Amino acid sequence: MIKDTQTLCCWFSIQNLCDLLGVTATTAKRYQNGKGKPRPGEITLLQLIYDGKIMPESWPSGMKFRGNLLTTPNELESLTWKEIDTYRWVLGQWHWSNQKLIELERKLSMAY
Repeated sequence: MIKDTQTLCCWFSIQNLCDLLGVTATTAKRYQNGKGKPRPGEITLLQLIYDGKIMPESWPSGMKFRGNLLTTPNELESLTWKEIDTYRWVLGQWHWSNQKLIELERKLSMAY
């Protein structure tokens, strides 16, 4: 989470800020150089996008957040942000481990 508004604004391109916030390029540049500050609602929107908490269009319809829980259309399943972040971390470690196993197997097969 980025707490500094200017740093948060610099994470986005000028065009993205214009499109997301409905501001002019001049205003977006002022946000990025610290001479202006987005309104509280604009900061919240940018933070949610930066944190990955805006539902991507590619996700199945009906998926939504209720507070801190991601729910499915039937609302029987839910995930917390911690569970989602843990899933991403475990998946990354799994991919890394698989790559290492492939490398080790290749080295072992060359030894025989």
